[in-house]
Order: sequence, then structure tokens, then C-alpha cells
Amino acid sequence: MAWRRDQVVPVEIRTNEPSFDSGTLTVVLRTDGGTGSTVNVVAFTQGASCDAGFCGVARMNLWEPPFDAFRGQMAVEVRGQDRVGNVGTSSGVVNVTRWKWRHDITGATITATPALGNTGVVYVGTTNGSDNDGQLLALSPGGRVLWAASGGAVVASPTVGNVQDGGVERVYAAVRKGSISRVGFFDSADGGFTAVCNDVNSISILVQSSLAFTQLTAGSASETVYGVYSGRTGGTIFAIRPDAENDLLLRCPSTAAVGDVVVPGTMLATGNAVVFGSSDGRLKSYALDTTGTSFTLQWNQPLVAVANDPSTLLQPSSLAAASGAVYGGGNLGGFSKFFSAPLDGGQPPSYFPTASVIGNPSVGNVSGNVAVAGLENARLVSLTITDGGTQSIDTAGEVIRSAPVWGANGYIYTGGATSGAIQARKPLGTVAWQFEPGFTIGGSLTLDCNRQPEGSVIPGLPGVLYAATRDGKVHALVVDSRGLDTSAPWPKYQHDARNTGNPSTPISSCP
Repeated sequence: MAWRRDQVVPVEIRTNEPSFDSGTLTVVLRTDGGTGSTVNVVAFTQGASCDAGFCGVARMNLWEPPFDAFRGQMAVEVRGQDRVGNVGTSSGVVNVTRWKWRHDITGATITATPALGNTGVVYVGTTNGSDNDGQLLALSPGGRVLWAASGGAVVASPTVGNVQDGGVERVYAAVRKGSISRVGFFDSADGGFTAVCNDVNSISILVQSSLAFTQLTAGSASETVYGVYSGRTGGTIFAIRPDAENDLLLRCPSTAAVGDVVVPGTMLATGNAVVFGSSDGRLKSYALDTTGTSFTLQWNQPLVAVANDPSTLLQPSSLAAASGAVYGGGNLGGFSKFFSAPLDGGQPPSYFPTASVIGNPSVGNVSGNVAVAGLENARLVSLTITDGGTQSIDTAGEVIRSAPVWGANGYIYTGGATSGAIQARKPLGTVAWQFEPGFTIGGSLTLDCNRQPEGSVIPGLPGVLYAATRDGKVHALVVDSRGLDTSAPWPKYQHDARNTGNPSTPISSCP
């Protein structure tokens, strides 16, 4: 039997020595083999009745000793004396694992990053592989299926809105069933879907990139979620606004010919505007006008692969924001670059060449903000925001395409596209432990506090890392970070656990 890293193990201690001095008793829990520091277990309770001598129970917090392994053993050492100073000892081992639970979704492919609700519910979108059928599932923090809605394929990562009256939250998503695409939200209480915009009937039209969430004051104040229909009239941007007046122009304003946004591209909400990289090699910003019925182009900057050559533009990856700038990766044939650009679009992007095709970035706080992304040559590249310096880190053959996750307590978590290895890094170039789920990661990882089954946070416990693999499995692992690093400007894919893609969304700390 193995105990989880986040559990408390009771150890019963008995002695028949009538002169035993209970004040000398110590129980020590340490990493097996003597590595790491020892931890005295102070929560010790004497037994109510004992035939002779002494008996009691020590409660050992398995998350306290250092544990640089996915699974392994911890040593338990007990020591005490009788009243004349004779010493007695005993020892044992506890098998420990970080594995919490796994949920298998039969016949499903997962390519979208799961979103976490305000009480830790895991919302997972699936596709059948042809992107014309699938479902959205709601899993409790304990891995129980709360509901499964068979509305269609979910390719773009969903995003979660604010808590409504009664504790309900909207889970915004784009779905496709056959040739019919719909955009709207699922009700977190029962999985019912409300289509905010008119349905689109075309097998060539699909919302492929993530949605972005904000609270918008244009027109009627309401929750607003942006997205782009790729393949529709040169790329059609839309806004889902369910609280607006009962007028389609207000509930679902749209503008055509903005450029397609395809996987792995994302959208980033900032103020009343949205920023995205289009497949025609440009970084753009659009905003709803004051009436809330149409979009206005704010700025449009080319992502140049070769200096002064507008005919060779980079295909952008997902985006991240920090220090008033947007960061991303761009690729075109033999050209791959990290780029940054002011969020106001006032200047052309700056470029930092990479040695290989670049994946999805995140931004952490390591003695100053650092943007990090994986490369196809099995390396990580880090970009120091203050001076533009770059560093390359070998990943021992594992290609990392998903955005790294910056957790509390200095850990960075990555998911592999080669073997699927999930790795805990501290610092970035050192792997503390890894878990191989048996299949590659779909989308990116996400991280939350440790919670009760109903969703309340359990203070003091390590966090939970969620990983969805492309073969339809959702894994929950106990990690030594109590949630996301709140000092990181953009600690994961789409910024926060709700996938809002909005740097203004608070990143809550775990008690």
C-alpha cells in the first residue's frame, strides 16, 4: 500500500516497559536513505487505555520532508528512554506516491487545455479526432464526474466566467457537431448549453484557438468572451456577451476578415481590447466600440521572419503578457524567433532568434521576469525580459510544446510531446522528479490548491497538478507547490487556472 504525498499517516506506538518516560519519545519522518532534513512529528496523542507501559498514536504529515521522487519510501524512526536512561528504538518505512487519481474518457482525444472553476471543478473538452463530435465534462476535485455534456467537439480551450448568484459559473466554449459550430456557455450546475451566437453550418469553419475572458463596459456591461472563427470570411472575430440586451448585435457582435487564429495560437484580453496573432503572420489588436456592436482595429504589426522583408512573416504560437508587453513564438520554415511587442502596439516587435521551432510560452518570476518556451530540438529557451538575454536548457530528448507552469515554492512543471513525461523542475534546468503517463500531453498542464471533494480549499496541503493526455485521460498529481506562483506575471497557458487569457484576472494564493 502507498500513501499519498498529501496524506497524514497515523503510527501506533506501544511499549510494555512500565517505567517508560513518555517525555523522551520522538518520532522522526525522513526521506528514505537519510537524504533531506528530518521532521519531528509533534502531533502525538496518548492512548486512553493501555495494558501496561505506554501506547499512543503519532500523526505524520507526509508533505513535510523533502521528497524528490514521484513514488518512493520515507523512513519512520521512533526513539525513547525509560526513567533510568535506557534507550529503545524502532523503525519502519512508509510507501509514498504523488498519484492522486486518473479519469479515463472512452474513445476521446484531448487537445484543449482543461479549465478550472472557481471551486476547483475540472472542465475538460474532448474531440473524436475528426473535430466533429465530442463532449465537455465536469470533474470534481476528487475525480468524480459531475456531468458530461455531449454537445460536440471542443478543440479550443474553454474559459470560466465569474461566480454568479447561487454559486453557478458559466463555462464558455466553442463546440462542433457534424458541420454545425456553436459558441456559448455551459451551466456549471447541470451542463446545459446556451448558444449565444447563431449557429454556423460549414465543415471548414472551426474555432481552434483559446477563448479570452474580460468584463467589458462597451454597451451593456457584461461578461465578454472573445474568439475567432477560422475559415469564416477571412477569419471572423466575435464576442459572447450573454448579459447584454436581447439583441444579437449586442449579445454576439462580430467582424469579418481579421485573419484566422489557428492552433496553437491564443487570444489575450487586455482592458477593452483583445490581442492575437493571426495565421497571416501579424500581431493585431481589436476592441469593441462604445456601442458594443462592432469591432475596431487598434493596431496591426507584422511578425517579420527576415528583416525588411514583408513577404516572409512568422506563424505565431500562443501569447503571454508581462511588464506591458506581449510575448510569443513565431515560426516559418527555417526561421524561429521569440518575439515581444508593446501591448499598445506603439512599436514593432523585437526578435530573439531560436535554434529550433518554438512552442508556447509562459512568464515566471526568477530574479526578474523570465519568459520560457519549449523548442522542437528538445530544449527549453528562456528570455530575460529586463535585458533580452536568452539561455538554452537541454531537456534530455523530451520535446516540450505546451506552456510551462510556474508553481509556488519555486517549481516549474512541464509536459512532454515525445514520451509525455510530466516533470517537476527546480530550478528550470534540474528535474526533481517525473511521471510518465503513457501518452503525450494534450494542451497544457494546469495547477490548483488541494481541495475537499465539494471544492473548499484545504489549508497547508500541497497542490494538485492536472494533466490531460491525448488518449482521453485526465491525471491528478500531488505536487509541492500550493497552487500557481502568484508573483509570476503569466504562470501558465492563458494566464490563470480559469484560462481567461487576461493579465488582470487575480491569481489566488493557496493558504
